[in-house]
Amino acid sequence: MRPKLTDLNDWYLAELLMQPALLRAIDNIRKQLESSGWKGTYEEFPMFPYGTSEEIQARVMLLQQELTTAEGDRAAEIAAALDDLPQPYPGYWFTLQRDGRSTRVDVWELCYNICFRDYQALSTLSSGDEVEVTIDTQLIGDDGDVDWHRLDAKAQTVVTQVFARLADGLAEQPTDAASLSTSEP
Repeated sequence: MRPKLTDLNDWYLAELLMQPALLRAIDNIRKQLESSGWKGTYEEFPMFPYGTSEEIQARVMLLQQELTTAEGDRAAEIAAALDDLPQPYPGYWFTLQRDGRSTRVDVWELCYNICFRDYQALSTLSSGDEVEVTIDTQLIGDDGDVDWHRLDAKAQTVVTQVFARLADGLAEQPTDAASLSTSEP
């Protein structure tokens, strides 16, 4: 589920909050891993802008791969072709494993739960690929900057909820915004 921001101020606030939310989410996952029986691995993968066809995604990935070894005029041609195509941005998974069970957590979805009000409930109710969101302005201090204490508290709450669901024996394919996908051998 991709968040949809409705005004320019929300875009600014989302840009302000997302990187700190990512850092706090990853740190809180690390803390939870230290005190649980779960083992975690981190994986980065390319994500494309909403609506990018699989054909275009494959073309971009192929051109990026080719660019790594191309030289001279060919490298310039590839770079020019890539300039006209949508570019991926990094997506992040944490794969958690314990007792033969593997659960994948989409870190951006955790960040969305941290940065936006009622994101999990909204995304559960949405029938499309996008959900209209509102920034959690309580995460912004009176000075207009990130309120690190509130951000950390919310990140801790969101990550703790994920691990609590794991401890409760999550076994089915969930549909909520935490994007947990569970598989068993």
